Amino acid sequence: RNTKTICSTNTMATMDTFIVGFKFQFDSNVIYEIIETNESFNYHKCKQISHDNDWPLYIFLDQNQLNNVSIPSPTNNQLIDRKYDKGTEFTMSESSTKYVIESINDKYNYYKCVRKQK
Repeated sequence: RNTKTICSTNTMATMDTFIVGFKFQFDSNVIYEIIETNESFNYHKCKQISHDNDWPLYIFLDQNQLNNVSIPSPTNNQLIDRKYDKGTEFTMSESSTKYVIESINDKYNYYKCVRKQK
């Protein structure tokens, strides 16, 4: 496998780092993570993890297209990788409706949230 160094304003990566779990961004607000790699057809399925509705939730990128991405800044990574505890209360957007994390599925990395009862 060829290893090519990729320069970024935030850090440097190599093509060998383009594996499942690799996070990257196109601009300061849109961050994706590789969730599946198909080496036979040389593409990566990526899911947006920054919740920007102007960009698609899933994209498919050729290996060469990843040469044009940058690695999220440590500040952005901390926001994305933040873990919440069971019982954490939150609201969504500008809604006054409160939700609480009822359970956490670590195997599939998701939270089950329910509307908080008054």
